[in-house]
Amino acid sequence: MNLSALSPELLTAYRRNIGYLEEQDFLLEELTIAQNIDLPLRIQKWKKEERAKRVAHLLSLGDLLYKASSTPSMLSESERRKVSFFRAIAPRPKILLLTNPPEDIGSLLKVLHEEGTTILFTSENADLPRKLGARTI
Repeated sequence: MNLSALSPELLTAYRRNIGYLEEQDFLLEELTIAQNIDLPLRIQKWKKEERAKRVAHLLSLGDLLYKASSTPSMLSESERRKVSFFRAIAPRPKILLLTNPPEDIGSLLKVLHEEGTTILFTSENADLPRKLGARTI
């Protein structure tokens, strides 16, 4: 698909199907971790109840539900990385782009893939693709 030929509205709709996680977390320090994860859902105008359920589900997957009202500065580096990951997958993207995903989300990546998400990632860890049963390029 030639993305440059799309109207701004269609391009925005197309981009909403892509999640992205960089090595830096870029969390908003003035928001709680629950609010950081909720942000893309608010932008996409999810209903409040659906947003709350999705955020709680993701935080519970990462054993972070008890820290929902914490700010990113109160988290360890590993926890910050998980929150960034959950923010990237919150709106259930069809395509997920990752740079050096943390190993502790490997099982979550497998579940996402089984649910139909296409995941493209770079990794310095040669074992990660094998653990995930992923095709390497």
